[in-house]
Amino acid sequence: MTRRFHGFMSSTGETPDTETTTMTDESAKDTQPTPLGVMNLQKAEIARLIDVLQMEVDRLATRLEADPDNWALTGNVSIIRHDLIGVVAFASNLDRKDVVRFLSEEA
Repeated sequence: MTRRFHGFMSSTGETPDTETTTMTDESAKDTQPTPLGVMNLQKAEIARLIDVLQMEVDRLATRLEADPDNWALTGNVSIIRHDLIGVVAFASNLDRKDVVRFLSEEA
């Protein structure tokens, strides 16, 4: 029996030809994704995304220093903050208000 993996996307954003992702049962045992393997890949991607996010927030701050009356830039950061509160609430199984309360506490 032959298995095909559909929907796989490479790091370059290209979807490989299905013929190149076809495996026999014997080779599939050694190359099947595992929960731990997928988790490790996703953790690495999340770390990269956090790095990029910090760079983008720093870039917005630099732009705001050059244009201190630009509320649109502050609005962009507010949207990022709002979305991150939702992500943290989901990951922590908390209500959004609990995350906001946490942010308002002194460190």
